[in-house]
Amino acid sequence: MTQAQHRRLYALIDANFMLLEGAQQSIECDTRNLTPDYIQHLADLGFRRLNLGVQDVNATVQQTINRIQSTEHIEDCIANAYASGFTSINLDLIVGLPEQTTSTIEETLLAIQRFNCERISVFNYAHLPARFPSQRKFEKANMPTIAEKKAMTQQIAKGLSALGYQKIGLDHFAKHDDPLTKALEAGTLSRNFQGYTSDNNDQILGLGVSAISNIGNTRSQNNVDLAKYYEQVTQSQLRHRGMSLSQDDLFRGQIISQLMCNFRVDLTHIAKPFHLNIDTYLHNELAQLQVLSQLDVLTLEANKVSVNQDHRPFIFQRHLKSE
Repeated sequence: MTQAQHRRLYALIDANFMLLEGAQQSIECDTRNLTPDYIQHLADLGFRRLNLGVQDVNATVQQTINRIQSTEHIEDCIANAYASGFTSINLDLIVGLPEQTTSTIEETLLAIQRFNCERISVFNYAHLPARFPSQRKFEKANMPTIAEKKAMTQQIAKGLSALGYQKIGLDHFAKHDDPLTKALEAGTLSRNFQGYTSDNNDQILGLGVSAISNIGNTRSQNNVDLAKYYEQVTQSQLRHRGMSLSQDDLFRGQIISQLMCNFRVDLTHIAKPFHLNIDTYLHNELAQLQVLSQLDVLTLEANKVSVNQDHRPFIFQRHLKSE
């Protein structure tokens, strides 16, 4: 959006919603479109958190995926953001990109050290050319094997740890004084559609094409087709698809969230607001957990579940399969 468009959108949001004093405002940007003037414009609107898609800083990888952005430009954007008043910057990396190797990962880690931002997100590249036609051009590129992707993932985790970042759940890393790290240490970390959060608020109102909302016990998504979205806007019928969650859905969702965020959960504590007796309501599940406890996958004591260190990645694999 142009600066004028952005100011108009922000004014509409400000006029229709009561924004809390000191509300944390975050925005995701493509560094290729950022200039010092635009960064200052965002800061003037009140944004203090910034997310930038770095992916990989190697020139060959960038050219292959058609996302050319020099390390110097990214570094300048970060420096300008801090100078303009931004207080927290998150960088997105992707593992498994075409032409990516442990050497390009090392190059990216060296750049991350220079950038010195508060948070890093590391995602796995999903090669789905049937769904995303633009990925078909990668078929002639050197795609990392599963073993190579695993090695690169471990390399990033080890490298970020050496740079002072704490692993947060599935795909995040944060500095040791970051609110996410403090929430993890306190056992209060939570996760919503936007990722991990320390504010324990899962109420989300999504505005715009394809946006997802999570209000109360409802989950809904706006139309992903822009023309159809425009049509629905004129008819005041934004919801494209959605569902209402049952009490059982909400109960089990809280258990899953606690395991994904903190690797432990007190089932009795979760069940109390739902007025459920864990021993009877989760009789079959507790029996299954007991088997996993005997296999040393987790610890189960007094209806408290704690996933052992070596088996924590299985939580995320199961989560991804269920999606």
